[in-house]
Amino acid sequence: MSFPIREFQPMSVSDERSDTPPPGLIPDAQLILGIELFISGLNHTGPRSAEENLNQIIQNLAAASQPLPDLNVVSPNSINVDYVYVSLKDTCLHQNPQPDVLETIRDILDQQQGVCAHWRMAKSADKARQLFFVTDSKSEATLLKPRLDTIFQAEHYNVQSVWISDAGWITYHFHLTTAIDNLMHTYLIVDGHSCIPRRPRFVQPIFGLEIAINGVGDYPQAHTLINHYIQDTYGPQFGSDVVRRSHIMLDRNVYCTVLKNPAVTCLLLSEEFNLFKNKPRFTSSVPTWQPNYLYNLNIQGFPTTTLSF
Repeated sequence: MSFPIREFQPMSVSDERSDTPPPGLIPDAQLILGIELFISGLNHTGPRSAEENLNQIIQNLAAASQPLPDLNVVSPNSINVDYVYVSLKDTCLHQNPQPDVLETIRDILDQQQGVCAHWRMAKSADKARQLFFVTDSKSEATLLKPRLDTIFQAEHYNVQSVWISDAGWITYHFHLTTAIDNLMHTYLIVDGHSCIPRRPRFVQPIFGLEIAINGVGDYPQAHTLINHYIQDTYGPQFGSDVVRRSHIMLDRNVYCTVLKNPAVTCLLLSEEFNLFKNKPRFTSSVPTWQPNYLYNLNIQGFPTTTLSF
């Protein structure tokens, strides 16, 4: 019994709250960017344990008459982590990515005991379980890290990985989000100095090919305005419900949307977006960016803003 290949199924229309369309539709050379799942909660006793654990789950599903298509299951590095990246292996699907197929796979895997399946948000490790500390230099960060390690060990906050940047940032990747929640409400004192934990700014994708527009916070009606703009612009060609899901995220400054199909997604990305060109702004801290894949914006990072209207 093989996995059935079907026509593209648009995401359902709802108000509840990754990347290549078929050849000829893509506005640039970014192939399969973001059409990938992030599967966590797996065995992490060894460098390949997570990969082996997921492959066993896939075999068990096939034995239970719930086969999945051929998948690329990739461990991110040689350290013990509880996650892997998953993408479609089939050549046809690879050339004509169907995020709806991966969404079906994501839903199936997310229902397996202990497994958490999300769309991969960026090429880096899981930002949802990261905290970082900023110091003045790499040497200062190197001295601070062992002290932070001791605190986290005492509190039983299991760390998957940690690294220090040349700029002096210490980034911790934890196993559980509860460690993040607790530390964000903890006043850390190390050698008489306060250490402020910071979280990366990101938006978790809800579907492949998700689009984001940053810098819409100056416009109180941005959500409605953009939805109507997209429908009015592309509705004559693609029909009703061009916008399948849409939300305003990150202090109301980022508009995110999943559109009807890859073709309209590529048109929105390739054409000039002038909706707010002649509209007055309340501030000028974050200019309105052109539409881009949410995956790309998660890589670039979202600036912190303070809105005042």
